[in-house]
Amino acid sequence: MVIAELLKYWRAERNFTFHQLSELSDVDGGYLNKLENNIATRPGRNVLLRVSIGLGLNIENMNELLMVAGHIPLRRMN
Repeated sequence: MVIAELLKYWRAERNFTFHQLSELSDVDGGYLNKLENNIATRPGRNVLLRVSIGLGLNIENMNELLMVAGHIPLRRMN
């Protein structure tokens, strides 16, 4: 799976517009659109974490998104 597919799925599942997700994640809506349309393919870790938090993803989904983008996953604290 690629970043674009994951983001499209999670944004649609939550019924968020680009503008809503942009507001929640403090990531430019135009950049989010580029991510979902596979135009921007190498987002930074911090961007993905902000988007993940904006989407309300659990740690497993955050890690999936990070790893698909080639980043190191988060560690779960016990």
